[in-house]
Amino acid sequence: EYRRQRQMCIRDSRKIMWVYNHGSLQMEATYLKKKYQLLVNVFQATVLSLFNDYDKLTVKECKEKTQISDKLFAESILKLCNPKSKIIAKSSPKVPKLDDPNEVLRLNTDFESANIKQNLIPQPALGKLT
Repeated sequence: EYRRQRQMCIRDSRKIMWVYNHGSLQMEATYLKKKYQLLVNVFQATVLSLFNDYDKLTVKECKEKTQISDKLFAESILKLCNPKSKIIAKSSPKVPKLDDPNEVLRLNTDFESANIKQNLIPQPALGKLT
């Protein structure tokens, strides 16, 4: 009896928490001449899915529609705007930040790559190693 009550107590105290920034998924980009498989995190997928309904959006509009925190938004979008991948084109590509809320973002319809699979998940920055 004691063992059964203890197990029920342990089971009842368990909680499942979703940790969105640890998830990843594979999307297929079908708007290009060639189909690409994009490996993205949940936040990137959320932003990319906005472009199913809109041709272009400002940074402010993307933040409002997705409700993603500023830090996670910047990390995710900057990887998509990176000159090496450039899935999303920024109106001012020379600036490596998203400080201007009126900066326009749009899908890069000229994207080309030799690799069909594109890993766009941002890697965590390593701190100083001593």
